[in-house]
Amino acid sequence: MKRIALALAFVSASVLSTFATVSEARSIDPTKVVASVQGLESGITAVDFLEDGRLFVTKEDGTHTVKRLSDSAKNLLLASVRGLANVEVTESTHLIVCMMMPQPTLSELSISDYDYETQEFASVKRGILSASGCWVSHKVKPTHDHDVISANVLRGQLVALAMATLK
Repeated sequence: MKRIALALAFVSASVLSTFATVSEARSIDPTKVVASVQGLESGITAVDFLEDGRLFVTKEDGTHTVKRLSDSAKNLLLASVRGLANVEVTESTHLIVCMMMPQPTLSELSISDYDYETQEFASVKRGILSASGCWVSHKVKPTHDHDVISANVLRGQLVALAMATLK
């Protein structure tokens, strides 16, 4: 009887430790995604820039590549994201779109809002720049031209860094 009780205790302890390991493995990285680009270009479907300076690249086949950026690159990108975080955006919907084939590009830029008092990024991102071709029915872009330029530069930087991770 003692052996059965000890065996049950051992089994339940190993089952509990297995559940703890599984739940730890499934836990979500708490680092916030502060900017992301979505679309499809050169086999890449998404580029996420995390607050800690990692670049998380999702490939078309579902695999991921993670690259840690240098501190200077991280700080440059974070400054760009902060500058665009709370810009006013204009959204437009067009009922008629052209019949052209869309260009395969990473074009949808989303950014987290930034609270300057707490110096924290929000956990929810909002779209600030979309593709602008005639085939797009719902377009998003910053209201002011200088913000449009900054958003295009940031999007280009993230895409270029993502392309550098391809082998």
